[in-house]
Amino acid sequence: MKKLLLILPVIIIGLASCHDKTSVSYPEPDRLIGKEEMIGIMTELSVAEALYQMKYIQVTRYSYLLQQDADSIFRIFGTDKEAYEESMTYYAHHQEELAEMYQAVKANLEKRLSGLPQEPEVDLPQTNGSGTGDTTIKEISDTGKINTRIRTEEDL
Repeated sequence: MKKLLLILPVIIIGLASCHDKTSVSYPEPDRLIGKEEMIGIMTELSVAEALYQMKYIQVTRYSYLLQQDADSIFRIFGTDKEAYEESMTYYAHHQEELAEMYQAVKANLEKRLSGLPQEPEVDLPQTNGSGTGDTTIKEISDTGKINTRIRTEEDL
């Protein structure tokens, strides 16, 4: 019985700490970016970041270039970094809306990916009894333009 009295407060405190903190109303910022525009910005930022992550291993090597690209993306959408951050904070407090937006971003990225040419296929070496084989690469045709605007360190 004494053990139960010792454990019961711990259980009550644990349950009380698990209540939904996102239900607290977060005020809408003055410069809230609409959902569709946020989806567009988030899609473009994801593409830009993926391009730099493919080129550079360390974040410190591409963070400046990525920030410049992010600024240009914000200009294209007629907003700025502060409005984006305020809007992202607002949507983070409205998790259902943010989850829907991320699903839309994922769908946009998958749609773009389906329009890209596939990677060349590599045939495995063929052995004809002699133990040697030639590896051949099948050619693919260009079916569209790929934006290869990855800047290098010389652009700094």
